Amino acid sequence: MEPNSMVGLFILVCLEGLFDPCTCLLDNAGRADIEAVRYRLQDEKEKRLFLENDVETMMLKLAELERRCRKDITPAESASSIQCPYAFSRGGNSCYLYVPVQSTWIEAQMYCRVFGGSLVSIETPEELTVLRDYLQSSNASIMVCLDGTDMLNEGVWHWTTSSGSQTMIGKARVGLWAGDMPDNGGQSEHCLALWKRSGRYDGNDQTCSSKLPFICEGK
Repeated sequence: MEPNSMVGLFILVCLEGLFDPCTCLLDNAGRADIEAVRYRLQDEKEKRLFLENDVETMMLKLAELERRCRKDITPAESASSIQCPYAFSRGGNSCYLYVPVQSTWIEAQMYCRVFGGSLVSIETPEELTVLRDYLQSSNASIMVCLDGTDMLNEGVWHWTTSSGSQTMIGKARVGLWAGDMPDNGGQSEHCLALWKRSGRYDGNDQTCSSKLPFICEGK
């Protein structure tokens, strides 16, 4: 009998279940394939666990580096990193621009928005000191327009372009207002300006239609 005929007969006998060793051979082959797949899955699972451990370790290291960076950065370094809008000068934690253009309070507000800021407001005594120094170094006019008004409620002064408190703007004890201000002269002074008297700039109420130079603030 030809070899090919022998192979065909052997397969036929196996398929018909007439020869038990064939069944054993096929079962063993199937088990071997299953075991190979199982080993591969186990190997992939172990690799995944290793990768997850590596990622977790890297995340812990990253968190530690971020903590060290935050600890190493001082307030002075943080302030120095402030990027001011074009033509603005940095002062403390803010950016200032003195504009020597005679403008009403409303005009000054609009100009500052065009320049990329807002009419300056003063939120802390420290900022007031920085602003006074800036005006002195800028050879500013003896009176400059700021944000701040009591147009909505006479005698209740507030900022319109920041979260500055009414207490900060309204009480002489913080050092903003000149001792005899605000006086609402002529019953028509409802906008805030800084007036250079006795060598330094102090708060003064002015008519909102007065044309004054002004200061913009950008943050």
